[in-house]
Amino acid sequence: SSDDVKKMDDYIDVQTALIFTKQNPFKLYKLLEKSKTPSPIKAGMVATSDIIVEKGPTSFPPGPILGDMQGAGIPAAIDGGKVVIKETKAVAKAGEVVSQKLAAMLTRLEIYPLEVGLDLRAVLEEGSIFTPDVLAIDEEQIFSNFVQAAQQAFNMSVNAAYPTAMNINTLLAKAASDSRNVAVNATVYEPGIMDILLGKAYSKMMAIASAASSNDDALDDELKEALGAASSAVSAVEEVVEEQEEVKEEEEEESDMASGLGALFG
Repeated sequence: SSDDVKKMDDYIDVQTALIFTKQNPFKLYKLLEKSKTPSPIKAGMVATSDIIVEKGPTSFPPGPILGDMQGAGIPAAIDGGKVVIKETKAVAKAGEVVSQKLAAMLTRLEIYPLEVGLDLRAVLEEGSIFTPDVLAIDEEQIFSNFVQAAQQAFNMSVNAAYPTAMNINTLLAKAASDSRNVAVNATVYEPGIMDILLGKAYSKMMAIASAASSNDDALDDELKEALGAASSAVSAVEEVVEEQEEVKEEEEEESDMASGLGALFG
């Protein structure tokens, strides 16, 4: 509407271009920023930001250029047959006027402080005005925030036991694990946990047997006899298992040998 267009009056100044597009404001801003190119600064121009000269070697051999650089406020010296910049320095602050010497030297050093292109002042879309400070987003940071939010939402749904298509497998696995732990702690005799219960009972029995063997006087004869019988029974079971495994291995070896002979003699 006309009222919405009037909102743009504050952003229209001399040398203003109007762009009419269906492009998303954020994409438009990004497109215009990418189209900008570095440009050297001229004498008498005002620095839009701090102009920094980095420490390090240059491609210039010793000569009059050393004095020119020093005259422009650049801390230069000779080292190893080359002109070097001794330290990183802001040779012009934002808002300062650039001198002729500094402008010429920055160009020779291929330092281009300016960017030439279109500066987006504002975008009007469906009655809302977007300014550059709103449109200049860090895409990587935004993506990272979305990933973090998704992870936190997933964890919250799992902790709250709120089933969704995305977390149902995790919830079922968690429920199975929790029910298994409850059954073990409550000593519920179920086929799925009998191996754990037997292992737990065996460990307790061996602990008691160990304590009894170190302090025989603390136990009566009847308890000693029961512990001894239990220990013997466990040993017997282990021996039977070992014998069964040995017999099985021998049978497998005989079977392999028979197969080999059959293959040899057809």
